[in-house]
Amino acid sequence: MIGPANPVIRRFALVLGLLFSGEPRARAATTEPDEVADRAALANVSRMPERAACADTPPPGHVRCLSRIATYTRSGNVPFSTPRGYGPADLRSAYRLPETGGDGKIVAIVDAFDAPSAEADLATYREQYGQPECTAASGCFRKVDQDGGTHYPPASVEWSIEVANDTQMVSAACPDCRILLVEANTTADEDVGTAVQTAAKLGASAIALSFGGPEDDTVNQLETYYDQPGVLVTVAAGDQGYGPSYPATSAHVVSVGGTTLTKSTSSRGWAEAAWDSGGSGCSAFIPKPPWQTDTGCPNRMSVDVAAVGDTSTGVAVYCSDCGSDPGWQISGGTSVAAPFVAGAFTLLGVSSDPSFIWAHSSDFYDVTSGSNGTCSTPKFCTAGSGYDGPTGWGSPNGDALGGRVAPNEETTHDVLDEGGAGDRNDAASCACAIGRVPRSREALLIAIALCCAIRPRRRRPLRSAASVGPSVPDQSASGARSDFVAKMSVG
Repeated sequence: MIGPANPVIRRFALVLGLLFSGEPRARAATTEPDEVADRAALANVSRMPERAACADTPPPGHVRCLSRIATYTRSGNVPFSTPRGYGPADLRSAYRLPETGGDGKIVAIVDAFDAPSAEADLATYREQYGQPECTAASGCFRKVDQDGGTHYPPASVEWSIEVANDTQMVSAACPDCRILLVEANTTADEDVGTAVQTAAKLGASAIALSFGGPEDDTVNQLETYYDQPGVLVTVAAGDQGYGPSYPATSAHVVSVGGTTLTKSTSSRGWAEAAWDSGGSGCSAFIPKPPWQTDTGCPNRMSVDVAAVGDTSTGVAVYCSDCGSDPGWQISGGTSVAAPFVAGAFTLLGVSSDPSFIWAHSSDFYDVTSGSNGTCSTPKFCTAGSGYDGPTGWGSPNGDALGGRVAPNEETTHDVLDEGGAGDRNDAASCACAIGRVPRSREALLIAIALCCAIRPRRRRPLRSAASVGPSVPDQSASGARSDFVAKMSVG
């Protein structure tokens, strides 16, 4: 036991006191005129017919994609020649995102089966909206199989819609991010889980998952797939209303719900409500993580955060592999929200740890109206002030989140791994890596001085892209992280 006189512990306690001093920032108050304007805007949203891209109920041990497509807009099989639905500028406006950022970080998409036209569809989307080229040739886009090679699985029309949705929503949020598409062989839990592990091994800063299935007593055995320290994993919470969906209830991910998003005359310029088909739920099997502080659900509660998901206020997506409906689509589902949040968080440089949202809840737009079904505990399925099931802590507010600079997570994890129990520098290193913003400039300077004085040990950094030798085609993910970084280097 370390006594109170230990000088390192005293410094550590002082740093923590500085970093955590003061009350959490209150959410920006919503004025009564704003509330009136938002209610009117939401009341004017017209519902549109839609369909699920994938079959509603997957067999046991499998997942289904969660993308939804508007259907009333078709005249026979003639697609839109121009986009309908929200584009990148609309989403940047709604969530206060900057036009640039991300610094070439890799956001991975994991889906099942092959989408042969994924790269071409992404190019069409980005050209339409004036975004820079993102192709395999430029080093911005890469597609691999679940083992990191190029033995792609059979193509699927259903999942091609999902792939188009996911890659383009990452682009909408973070046009400077690079995109890695990992295609699982099948929809089996083990295959999509292996694909997630491959994405992490290949250097992803974030991984977006737009699939899920009903919970059962096997989900705890799958948790190792989604436990990827230092990598943000966002998961769509479902599109069938209230009820838990896995892996959205994993303790290692950011669970993302859906909202109805529409323009408003309020000061924000946009109104949001819980989407009536978005997922949420209290897990029956996954223990509650220590950072989740809601009451009522004894286990993991889904969701943590939300973004646009309602197809009636959906986004524009281009898909040429969509069977009888190729072309521009209006897309919805929490499978819009999950990749968008992955891109937005990467753009803004916020922490990959799911606890970040709970520690910085005031940095999100509180969604206070709407419901996704009926349940015994109202806040599990009805939006309200503060935390609720359908929207979590709310939707991203880029103006607030942009000031939250994530720690060097590669260094943070190396320090913890290398130091081990008993290394007295570890506690101080953790304090320096928390990423909380002190309440005054003086407190910040003192915290930096103390952290620098303690000088935590660091591992040797990963080799730079320039130092990596030639790549080997069709290699497995094992040992390929640095090689992939080299392949995806731009310029």
